[in-house]
Amino acid sequence: NIGEFENKGFEITAGFKSARGSELTYDFSFNFSNSNNTLLFIDEPELSDRPWQRETGGEVGRPLLYQFDGVFRSQAEIEAETLDYSGVTPALKPGDAKVVDISGDGKIGPEDRRRTGGSLFADTQFGINTALGWRNFDFNMFWAGAAGGFNRYEWSFMSGTLANVQRPVFDRAWSLDNPDGEAPRLADRGDQWYSGQTDYALLTRDYIRMKTIELGYNLSDDISGKIGAQDIRLAITATNLITFTDFPFDPETVQAASRDDAGNFAEAVNSTRRASGGGLNNGQAYPTLKTIMGSIRITF
Repeated sequence: NIGEFENKGFEITAGFKSARGSELTYDFSFNFSNSNNTLLFIDEPELSDRPWQRETGGEVGRPLLYQFDGVFRSQAEIEAETLDYSGVTPALKPGDAKVVDISGDGKIGPEDRRRTGGSLFADTQFGINTALGWRNFDFNMFWAGAAGGFNRYEWSFMSGTLANVQRPVFDRAWSLDNPDGEAPRLADRGDQWYSGQTDYALLTRDYIRMKTIELGYNLSDDISGKIGAQDIRLAITATNLITFTDFPFDPETVQAASRDDAGNFAEAVNSTRRASGGGLNNGQAYPTLKTIMGSIRITF
């Protein structure tokens, strides 16, 4: 547990609002934060023969993975391969992952894994809030987003028959019916070596989401007074209505995660955190709901 890291960043908040007494009122606010961390020291081997595996000097939490280099699409490609894969598998099959020989020794083995990606934590976070008012109408809208939080959405059970396979994973995998698939074939762990070992499923959970939007209307005092009410307000509210992201699952909901001794991300159990925190999302966490609601508020 000996270690030292440095975290640097900044946060900006700005806003402006209408003058008092204006018929049209507005209040806009914006917040933006950015931070970067560096692991200055950890009690680890020098690894002078393979410095690409050292944690020191990079972001906290970088996984140790093979660099994905495509898919063996046919037996002919396997027979033409000059790299020796016997260190990771007794026999290559069409659809298996190709990886880069980082060490340059002509063989694929544990020494070819490298620290890649970055922290689970989103480096950049922002929010935009808008509030408008005109006569009896009011309008509120809030957008939020994050960028830079690395996530591996694939895990060893996802590839075979031990668990359901999510549609985004299935659609991008090589198969006889999808020979141009960008990802390796789906197979049980005993029938392949690469699941959870390469960086092909390492993505960032970058997203922009409309968190809330609401339109309200306050009925006139004459109408409210007919039932003895001080105020009657009608509103329609939506949450998580629009999301912009390339991440295949909900970018804002994650499972908690830990790391094994090799530096790989390992799934932990039954816990969720927001996207600004640490964690993984490989499709098991229940996604954030999209809701549309109408409401009537009567104040006596």
